Formats: sequence, C-alpha cells, structure tokens
Amino acid sequence: MISGRLEAARDKALSGDYAGAASTFANGWSLRWTQTFHPGYELRLSTPAMTTVNNFARVTDLRTGEAGHSWTDRYGVWKRHVFVSRADQVIVHELLPATGRTVDTTLSVNTALDGVPAGVSCATTAIVRNGDGYLNLRGTYPSGGAYGYEGATRVVATGTGASVTAGGSTLVVAKATKVLLLTMVLAGPDRPLQPPARLPSLRRLAAARDQPRGEARPRQVRPHGPGQARR
Repeated sequence: MISGRLEAARDKALSGDYAGAASTFANGWSLRWTQTFHPGYELRLSTPAMTTVNNFARVTDLRTGEAGHSWTDRYGVWKRHVFVSRADQVIVHELLPATGRTVDTTLSVNTALDGVPAGVSCATTAIVRNGDGYLNLRGTYPSGGAYGYEGATRVVATGTGASVTAGGSTLVVAKATKVLLLTMVLAGPDRPLQPPARLPSLRRLAAARDQPRGEARPRQVRPHGPGQARR
C-alpha cells in the first residue's frame, strides 16, 4: 500500500524536504486527536519505618521478562518482583518481607508528574472491598482529542492479621507476609464516541484477574524464553 510512495518520499528526505517526505509517505493523511501528554500512572509505596537499606541489588531476567530487587537490614533480606504480562494485560508486583517480618506500607498514585499540561486533570480514589484494596486513577485530557485514560491497582495482602484499609486517596497495608499488586492502565476512547461515564472500569477488570502470581507467571514466561534461548 505504501511501496509506491517510498522512493519519492526517500528522495525528498535526502534533499532535505522532510515535511514533503512525510506528506508523500502519508499520502495526505494527517494525525488527529493526538495529545501532548502520555498517560502516566506512577504508583508510590511509602515505608517510613524502613530506615536501613544495605546490599541493594537489582536483577532483570530477560528469559522471563521479570525484574527483581532486594536489600538487607538487621532482620534479613527483603524482596520485590515485577513483570508486565502481555497475556493477562496486567502489571504484577510481589512484595516479600524478611523472614519473620511483615510488609507495612502505604500506597498512592502520584498525579503531580513532571511536564503535565495544565489542561490535564486527574481524580484518584481508594476503596476496600472483600478485604482487597483498589486504587483508581482517571485522567481527563483537554477538549479536542481522546477523552483520557484510566489506571487501577488491586492490592491483595496475605498473612495472619494482614489488613488493607483506605484513607482518603491512599491504601494502607499492615502485617502482610506477602503483598500482590495487579495494575492495569488503559487509554480512553475518542471524545466524540463516549462520555466519561462509559470509560471501562479497570477496577472491575483488575478484580477479574483473580489468580495468584504463580499462575500468571508461566503465561508471561512463554513469550520470552524462546527468543532468549536463541542468543
């Protein structure tokens, strides 16, 4: 479909006519509804009681697409793992405390990102249902383009006495022997097509991923392993 225009576009680019090359390549088509701000979902974990971090290490396993980091304090080794599952369309975090300790942390979504245009507005909520916490962010773009984007994180805390409580737009995890975070981010539809009320509820979608990390990880590993084995 574009092969017939490649030579003419290349000639214009080589002569310095980059705008003409782009126009020829696009065959008169122009971009519409693009935004100046890419969707941002910055999940923050605050652990003020964690005052000592020694032997910090970060490892990326290209065979599985998983990144992990660890550190030590006087109690032992603390670990965190993360991967982005293409199969389940979810970002999976696992937080593990040192032996005999628990994870105690406060989670929030930062909306004060660098370079955010003044016309972009964000709303965040935090709720707890059936023992699990849900952080939700809805970003709205200025008029004239796509409506916005949405992000949601499901917080699953396990262990005797573990709890998740909501306070304002934050979630507080206490006494957890393991914390699983399932995050999804999705751009919204074009403004002329759907109003904000019809943006999909990622909180519900995140809840549907009701499976432990051990089940999601094999589906994540399969696309990565064969490619790395050829190296």
